[in-house]
Amino acid sequence: MTARHDSTIALVALLAITLAGFASAEAAPPSLVAAFGAMGAGLVKVNIVISRFMHLRWRHSPFRQVLLAWLAVVAAIMLGGLWMLPWP
Repeated sequence: MTARHDSTIALVALLAITLAGFASAEAAPPSLVAAFGAMGAGLVKVNIVISRFMHLRWRHSPFRQVLLAWLAVVAAIMLGGLWMLPWP
């Protein structure tokens, strides 16, 4: 595939993930499982944006481990914060 098709597929995937997250947030009351799902969807979207639109391909990036470690640290901090919140 060409780069244009790859970018279009990535954009459609971002849109689909966003709409699915919005629909799930509107359909169910807030819960810890929904929050973890939203965080997971957000991390997937960050990965797509980094790999497709910032031209930081994972295979060719010399800083691949740094980006993966940064994503892991951010995910751990945010999920840890969600875990400590009191949920009704």
